[in-house]
Amino acid sequence: MKVEEKKRLEKVLKGTSFEEYDYAELETADDLIDNFQERIREEDIIYYHTAMEYLKENDSSLNESMALANEMGYTCENINSELLATLLYQQNLIEELSDLTNDIEEAFKK
Repeated sequence: MKVEEKKRLEKVLKGTSFEEYDYAELETADDLIDNFQERIREEDIIYYHTAMEYLKENDSSLNESMALANEMGYTCENINSELLATLLYQQNLIEELSDLTNDIEEAFKK
């Protein structure tokens, strides 16, 4: 990655959930986006208290997280707060990355 690209990406990612992700070795916008998508799939929220806090702040009714779980084939018997929080967190990261995609692509084009 060129120095100019790295500086532009730092600006794009500043204040986002991806600010601390390592991306220095990636050469294209597609590589970076693919890498971030892979990292999102690896993200999880563990510990009951942490999960409950995340759900309380981001989906207190559990409507969104339960819908995500249902879409992924989970049933009431195999869900818990950690799973619901993780699914919602990953979905929120996917949406955040989607919002940044154009800016990331621009950072590589200039």
